[in-house]
Amino acid sequence: MEGTRLVRVGNTKIIVVYHDYIEESRVEAVLGPILSVYKREGPELVELHLYRDVSRLTLELSESESRAGVSVSAVFPITYEVWSGIPRIHVAIQEALEEHDRETSRALLVHEAVHSVLHNSLEYYLSEHSVDPVVFYVAATSIKDLEVHGYMALKKFNAELNVLKKYWTNSLGEEWQQPFTLEELFNILKAMSVWVALGEKPPLSKDSFSVLRRVLEYQAELLRQWRSLGVRPWHSRVTYAKIIGEIINTQYHGLLSLG
Repeated sequence: MEGTRLVRVGNTKIIVVYHDYIEESRVEAVLGPILSVYKREGPELVELHLYRDVSRLTLELSESESRAGVSVSAVFPITYEVWSGIPRIHVAIQEALEEHDRETSRALLVHEAVHSVLHNSLEYYLSEHSVDPVVFYVAATSIKDLEVHGYMALKKFNAELNVLKKYWTNSLGEEWQQPFTLEELFNILKAMSVWVALGEKPPLSKDSFSVLRRVLEYQAELLRQWRSLGVRPWHSRVTYAKIIGEIINTQYHGLLSLG
């Protein structure tokens, strides 16, 4: 299928944009997990951009970045952004559906769809002048993932959360040991929140736990406050960023680079 297509579910309008010819069965494989989120709750409007592969996705996103005057550190087969003010999910069909098993593809699609429910305006992508921009990027990205995983637990997407645990242990190892590169720390901060959302302990080694204990406990406290008081973790992003900044300054001597 090519062109555009409008899909409605509940109060959500999904504009499906085909950048290449995509077989209908593959479109439905992508839409299914996303619709399972929006049947519960969804943004008013979201765009779903479909590409044949990640090289095509990267090319299109690079052009969008230039127009929006932004840049991203990495492009993944399933990516979410809101540069235009409209939430947009981008999917490279080949890598998203062929390089992962069905359960992993579903979990990753649910994850990005929840981002579009919770983080569907530009305010979630602006820097805080009081915090180093790299530190804040690391903190803001991981606290948004904490919200996503907390929301998934609340909405009973536990099967998908357990799949994400396997996804991260496959990526980071069965036990996460020091020393971490800054990029590994970035990924571990995001990954930890899957376990926190499920009320479980992430697979940190003893040394790693001692380094990240404060962050881990704060993630758990932020989810407790959200569940009991309705205060979203995002509102504590600056405090969270300062905690992460202290770890980076201590462990990496203030050397800030994700490249």
